Amino acid sequence: MADLLDIVEQMAAAWAGLPPLVEGRPDYRQAVIACRTVYAVAIDAQALTPDVIELVAIRIQTQPQAGAWPDPDAPEDDPEFD
Repeated sequence: MADLLDIVEQMAAAWAGLPPLVEGRPDYRQAVIACRTVYAVAIDAQALTPDVIELVAIRIQTQPQAGAWPDPDAPEDDPEFD
């Protein structure tokens, strides 16, 4: 539950700096937020009024995408891991 409350707070705090999710609709925005219990979440939200933001969709990424981090077990001379 703590992550969800943090997500809501982070989305509200970052709102003004987020680009519109849909061209021509500045009331829709998206943010990708790192979390404690999962790797990250992508949030789609809509401003209903100047003081109310509704979370429309939450997509959860439980682990980083393949290749996002260097593999510590890869041989140093393997060009695939450069």
